Amino acid sequence: MIKCENLSHIYQSGSPFEKTALRDINLEIHEGELVAIIGHTGSGKSTLIQHFNALEKPTSGKVYIDGIDLSAPKLNLKQIRQKVGLVFQYPEHQLMEETVRKDIAFGPKNLGLSDEDIADRVISAAHSVGLKDELLDKSPFELSGGEKRRVAIAGVLAMEPKVLVLDEPTAGLDPAGRDELLSLIQKLNDCGMTIVLVSHSMEDVAKIAQRVIVMNDATVIRSGSVAEVFAEAELLQSIGLNVPQISRIVAKLREKGVNISKDIYTTEAAAKALLSLIKKD
Repeated sequence: MIKCENLSHIYQSGSPFEKTALRDINLEIHEGELVAIIGHTGSGKSTLIQHFNALEKPTSGKVYIDGIDLSAPKLNLKQIRQKVGLVFQYPEHQLMEETVRKDIAFGPKNLGLSDEDIADRVISAAHSVGLKDELLDKSPFELSGGEKRRVAIAGVLAMEPKVLVLDEPTAGLDPAGRDELLSLIQKLNDCGMTIVLVSHSMEDVAKIAQRVIVMNDATVIRSGSVAEVFAEAELLQSIGLNVPQISRIVAKLREKGVNISKDIYTTEAAAKALLSLIKKD
């Protein structure tokens, strides 16, 4: 679904302020995957995902979306941005219409769809993120933080993208709002949507990601399953990241002689493993 070949991006190339944001990136994200991209601030994560719907263009290298070369002449940007929906950090700050219904309809309206098709897409997108019909005619500014974020995501889903890219989707939410949003993202992926999740929260990544891409100093340094990546705790810590808190607890238990697997990175898995040990005893 997404393929980068030797992708590099330099801001203000040739000027005294030149900065290499991406360096020789090679990666593939397959249809139906839920992939997390992690890395410290300034590692290149946000620049990378902005290449996925052509908001940024490569200085060198190639990006392919669903087989389409984004450097091709006469590229249909509208088609690409329909395929890849990008939800920025704090997307609720981009809400602008007087009602939730109008905000969700903004994207489909720009596609030139009929009023009937737009209405159908609004209802479908709203329901897919768990927004009740009675909220559709309210001002988005009357809603809670979690509801506002759902409205913003619904506005992207109303474009019916094949890929949903989310930049720090749980930032600023309380624990309940965070869990609800992660559950929503998991549900969308379970329905077949390809998800790319950028996150600083290792706990969020551990909960829902299938694969993790690790970035540092403008390039990809690791890619693997959640267990494979979190097993490299020393590497992650050396680049300013960490493993989930529960993994650190498991490591301490192992140091004390508790016979528990080192590949545990969620509280649910830890609880199950510890209960199993208690039953054996």
